[in-house]
Order: sequence, then structure tokens, then C-alpha cells
Amino acid sequence: MANHTEMSLANALGTLLEKKYLDKIRISEITDLAGISRQTFYYHFSDIYELFRWCLKKRFKMLSNKFATVEGSDMILIIYDEMLRERTKIIHAYKSMDHTEIKKAMHEMLDDNVKMQIRRKAKGRLDEERIDFIVRTFTSSLIGLFMEWLDRNLEERQRRYVASLADISGKSLENLIDVMAASND
Repeated sequence: MANHTEMSLANALGTLLEKKYLDKIRISEITDLAGISRQTFYYHFSDIYELFRWCLKKRFKMLSNKFATVEGSDMILIIYDEMLRERTKIIHAYKSMDHTEIKKAMHEMLDDNVKMQIRRKAKGRLDEERIDFIVRTFTSSLIGLFMEWLDRNLEERQRRYVASLADISGKSLENLIDVMAASND
């Protein structure tokens, strides 16, 4: 029952985010739309931002499952396409909250997936310290690019640049692994 209630609240929040900024949405709007009492809302979430973080983690978990079957460079395109699909909601939330929350959620989504891909590509040539360094470098750079894109309101015309970036990132990651492996010897 809890999962159904949380999903109802999440769907209501998503509907409202299509129309207004996160900081302009009232809990009563969410509960009315979801057909749930305020008391039930507060049983599950302390505030709207906690509900949004829950939604973000849920969405990133779904994306993480997709990442398990793709190459690292394709992760960039998957994230880009997902952000475009949810453009209005993302912008309405992004402009209403602390950006460190979004960065943290993106790291949670990317770090393990990038680490898994680096381990697969490194084929035992790197120790954990070097792998962690590459993960931090790659994911921080990627998140920085996405945050800049968010600052520009997710301009759609950048699709061709994102595809090029994905290709370059994949090659850069492989080169970085080779360089780090060579210095490991």
C-alpha cells in the first residue's frame, strides 16, 4: 500500500511540475490531485522536497537499470534524452531547489554504473584507488556538463553536440584507463 501511495503522490507532483515551479506547489495541491489526505502525505514525506528527492531517486534507479546494458558513452545520450523528455518538470524543479541535491542524486545514479564499466574495461589492470579516481573525474565532469545544460534551460538544439560528447567521452575514458594502467606498472 505504501508504494501505491508514494507513486500516487509522485504522479501528482509530476503533473503539477508540468505547470509550475516546485517552490510554488502546495502540499494540498498534491494531496488533492492524488486523492490522499495531508496526514498520509506527512506519514510518507516530511515536505515536497523530500517527495521530489524520492521521485528523483526512483527515476535514477530506473535509468541505472538501463545503464547496466550499455557502454559508458551511451549513458550520456540516455540521460540527455530523458532530461529532454521531462524538460519542463526538470526546469521547474531545478530553478526551485538547492543544486547540490541534484548533483548528489546524479552522483548516486552514475558512480556505481561508471565504476562497473571502468572495471569491465580495465580488465583487472587498475587498483580500487585508481578506479575511484577515474569515477570521480568522469562523473564530476559529466554532472558539470549537465548542470550547465540545465542552467541554459535544456536547449534542444544541442543533441548533435551531446552525441559528439558521448563519443569523445567514451574514447577519453578508455584512454584514461590505459594511462592509469600504464602508470600502475
